[in-house]
Amino acid sequence: MRWQHRSGADVGTLDAGMPLLKGELADALRRINLRAADGVPWMDRDDIERSIQELASVPLGQGVFTANLAATDLLLNGHVLNAPSAEHGGPSATVQYIEWDPDRVDLNDFTVVDQLRFVNSSGELSILDIVLFVNGIPLAAVECKSPDLAEPIREAVLDLRHYAGDPLDEDDDDVRTSAEATAPAGVPELFRTVQLLVAASGDTAHLGTISSTPAHFHPWRSIQPEEESRLRGELRDAGLLAPDD
Repeated sequence: MRWQHRSGADVGTLDAGMPLLKGELADALRRINLRAADGVPWMDRDDIERSIQELASVPLGQGVFTANLAATDLLLNGHVLNAPSAEHGGPSATVQYIEWDPDRVDLNDFTVVDQLRFVNSSGELSILDIVLFVNGIPLAAVECKSPDLAEPIREAVLDLRHYAGDPLDEDDDDVRTSAEATAPAGVPELFRTVQLLVAASGDTAHLGTISSTPAHFHPWRSIQPEEESRLRGELRDAGLLAPDD
């Protein structure tokens, strides 16, 4: 499915100041943002740096959920860049971070990183099991738990919510089931752009978002790539696509 694997050791440690794969995103911005008149790339180094910083610095002051909404808007609708390079030829430009046109989707870069190291704004290190990046932007996080645990999916969800910086209250309904388990440090800077959380154990995986509780994670029942029409049907049934998508 065109995902390229990189190990966490190869990627290095990301941090709160740059929670993106900057090199991959810079290359993607050059590829997908072209002049409408002649299809020529127009972004220079300053355009790229300003666009990356806009996405990397979405404010977290009102919490990760609000930041995620703002970052998602940038991903879907682009960033209005004032005073772009002379190569653009206009007073402003809308910079797209992801190529959404189905006919040009091959311009995107798909990278999956295992054991991703991330240092949050407090200097705490977390190591995430699997993170999926599109054009260097983290869009999905996967937490894997041993099926030997009493409730591995629940514990994976609890960890994912801790990573997102919006932990659940571990009351009678959401208490950890393994006494030795400790909560990971929050890395909300990384989760600004994350659209999908996956709690996995053995051959089971459940899907949710940064606001989902364990009860609202939905099991993913498909076990292999399928025809697009059938896959879209499954996504609609799971509530992950609108009825007309």
